[in-house]
Amino acid sequence: MKILLLTNEYPNEAYPKPDSPWVLPYFAREWVKQGHEVMVVVNSTKFPRLYYTFARLVRSYYSKRFEITASNLSDRTWTQPFSFVDNGVNVRNIPMLKLKPGGKFWGSVIDRQVRNICSLLGDNHFAPDVITGHWVNPQLMLVSILGQRLNCKTAFVFHSDYGQNVIRKFDVDKHIQHIDRIGCRSEYAAKEVKKLLGLTEIPFVCYSGIPDRYIDHISANTSLFEERRKDITMICAARLVGYKNIGSIIDAMAATKCNCSLRIAGEGPLKDSLLHQAQILNLDKQVSFLGKISRKSLQEEMHQSMMFVLISHHEVFGLVYLEAMLQGCIVVASRESGADGIIRDGENGFLCESGNSAELAKIIERMAEMPKDERRKLSENAQKTARSFSDSKVAEMYLGSIS
Repeated sequence: MKILLLTNEYPNEAYPKPDSPWVLPYFAREWVKQGHEVMVVVNSTKFPRLYYTFARLVRSYYSKRFEITASNLSDRTWTQPFSFVDNGVNVRNIPMLKLKPGGKFWGSVIDRQVRNICSLLGDNHFAPDVITGHWVNPQLMLVSILGQRLNCKTAFVFHSDYGQNVIRKFDVDKHIQHIDRIGCRSEYAAKEVKKLLGLTEIPFVCYSGIPDRYIDHISANTSLFEERRKDITMICAARLVGYKNIGSIIDAMAATKCNCSLRIAGEGPLKDSLLHQAQILNLDKQVSFLGKISRKSLQEEMHQSMMFVLISHHEVFGLVYLEAMLQGCIVVASRESGADGIIRDGENGFLCESGNSAELAKIIERMAEMPKDERRKLSENAQKTARSFSDSKVAEMYLGSIS
């Protein structure tokens, strides 16, 4: 099968983009392994030159004040057209001009991009069997137009961009009519999109996956839960920004009488305030800041922890939850978020209201009082769930949903 994948971002080792999700490279690479031919078009955004001068001048101030990431105030690498091959995936970056961040692309820019993509396909004798895209602006419009022009199957996957304001601003109702298969990144989002768009059927869920080698390693090296976990040891991994609600975890620790500790992996503009929070609550000896660590080191930290806690606001999916479950951690995630549906409350983890430190404190206390056999059962259920979400399996699920 020939698959055309449209996206705003495609980070990789040769052309990294800080803070960008790697979910699409993982899908594309797996499809190639499974014998499909994949072409990726990155519809990256290019602003007028003055924007980059201004962004460079205010980067330090605004990145702290508004929690702007490095990918928002991007360098100019991705504003130039270029191509590369990523593990058998043919990738072409074709920048599109936009006048302001968050704004719509002009109709003339969309039309020009359609012509560019059609020309690229013709030059490479690539007639797609299916076109799929991620993130509304501009992928939804491009998939809709290209599907009609090339007479092939189409699919589109929403991330967090499905609110009423997005639907109105980008004429989602108009373009979605020409999409054969609609997907979302979580069960909760799928239910919301069905309701917001008045769909007759619920969108499919496009899950992220864990590298198969991680699962193979765990399958061969699983330790008994009670042998490696005694006290309430917690791990959290996230960028240290407001919507991650890491301060709520520290508040929850202060509200309990449990002997617990927290290790935080990640960097961000709120690090100093979180350090201060731990100090004034007399938790500075129980809360450790690991900084930004490698993915391998994070797996090791998870393996030595009883719980993984991250009760973010509006988390789209969060592959880190699955990785923690694979390591046997009992995960606490936000209710009505990307992990809701994968985590079944009280069966393979716990769900908590986003940022609710009082509810989280009760969950921690529940864990402290829970018999070891029940803790082990939760851990085993978490691992069992995570094993079903390997990169290869979720790539097959995704392709099966759109082909």
